[in-house]
Amino acid sequence: MSFGMYAASVPAFLQMLKNLTAILEKAEAFAEERDIEPEVMLNWRLAPDMFPLVRAMVNSGSSTAGTTFNGSCSGSAVVDGEASRFIGLAYH
Repeated sequence: MSFGMYAASVPAFLQMLKNLTAILEKAEAFAEERDIEPEVMLNWRLAPDMFPLVRAMVNSGSSTAGTTFNGSCSGSAVVDGEASRFIGLAYH
């Protein structure tokens, strides 16, 4: 019985992207409760040497797409302006 790359990777990627969407939903609720602008919160870092939240999320999605499609995807999947909103990150 063969076990292909699709079966080995895509279910894990789907779970990871589902988890990232849940994290973004919680971050959005947190920002709304405390009147924090989304642009401000999306540029927060957990530690000084880490990427901001927005870049970490974009990198996660891009690496998933690049791996799944054998690198046929290039560049950022975030359209101008959408990186400043939680929903823009969740669906790109």
